[in-house]
Amino acid sequence: MQLQIRWTVPKFRFDQTMMLGWKKLLPVAMVNVLVTAVIILLAN
Repeated sequence: MQLQIRWTVPKFRFDQTMMLGWKKLLPVAMVNVLVTAVIILLAN
């Protein structure tokens, strides 16, 4: 069972995870905050 989990879950190196965070997830999070702020301003 444990081997199946280890085989199916991809193994990410630390630098790959950091690049994913900086190049993909941070811009998406910033857009999310901006869209949420606009929706709140328009709702009031």
